[in-house]
Amino acid sequence: MEIEELKGRIEDINKVLISLGLLPIDIVHPSDCLPQAKNARYFKPATFKQLVANVKKYGHLESTPLVYRDGDKYRIISGHHRVQAAKEAGIEWILVFVDNPASRDVVVAKQLAHNALEGKDDPVILAELFTEIADINLKLETGLESELHNVDYSAININLLSHKEVLFLFLPEDYVEVEKKIDAIAEASTMKPSYDVHLAPLKDYDKFIKLIQKTKKAKNIKNNAVALAAIVDFVYNNMSSFIGEQ
Repeated sequence: MEIEELKGRIEDINKVLISLGLLPIDIVHPSDCLPQAKNARYFKPATFKQLVANVKKYGHLESTPLVYRDGDKYRIISGHHRVQAAKEAGIEWILVFVDNPASRDVVVAKQLAHNALEGKDDPVILAELFTEIADINLKLETGLESELHNVDYSAININLLSHKEVLFLFLPEDYVEVEKKIDAIAEASTMKPSYDVHLAPLKDYDKFIKLIQKTKKAKNIKNNAVALAAIVDFVYNNMSSFIGEQ
């Protein structure tokens, strides 16, 4: 269906929506949605970059901005970053809800109210859901690595999660060297470096343990941490081969 034909049907659709007490909709170019002169909500550059990447991957917005008519354009009430991300991702059309605020005060009040409506995540459930995602690329799309890093894991009853733990003990000077190499490997593979608490799919646990055991046997190593350091060192010294295989 051509976009003009679809837009021609929107008037009939909106009559039904309005009769149900719902907001009308429209399909517009992101560039036709103008920002407010002031918007208190901001994204960190890395967070916005992730939003743009997600929008570009899926080819559309997955939540609908709220706007109102301003001449032949629309003025954004809620969804500034989503609209901007659509522009940067090269999205041609977006769906918007069209409000009809009675005054400038109503616009500002709604803008602040929408920005303030932000719930909090239960850290245990958040970590559990994150570990359920098997695809590493989908994990990165969530943008939760840094948020999970900031979780106080000492306050979490880890027994509530379906998990297995592996503990590696390094001398401080040894860990610094291993950490540098892990960060370099992560950067070279376009993966974000992880942190002291590493979450991984449970299905990879057995493979990881077998790799540690094989390394200990092959190199006559007794200590798990030394075996892990040897694996990291091997990958670090052969990064071009490993990255090329991805």
